[in-house]
Amino acid sequence: MAPSATTRNPLHRWRAEGRRQDASCASHVGDMFHRAAALTLALPFLPVVGQWFEFVHPPAAYYAYLPAVVVAFLVTTELVKRLFYARIAPAAG
Repeated sequence: MAPSATTRNPLHRWRAEGRRQDASCASHVGDMFHRAAALTLALPFLPVVGQWFEFVHPPAAYYAYLPAVVVAFLVTTELVKRLFYARIAPAAG
């Protein structure tokens, strides 16, 4: 018997479940990233860790400077990527 237009691919359900699993995995990775970033910023202020590694408390200006450097890095990498794909990559392909 020929398959009708309403017959679904048996892998359809498996693929949909895989997408949901990928989304939850990405969420989990994002949570781990945020926890790691918070721990990194907190390390100098933890008494045991600070004494062990002889950390000093960063000045308050550091926490204003850090996001500016991160944003500048992201903007620079995006511009370089666009320049690469606009000018260099077409010549190679």
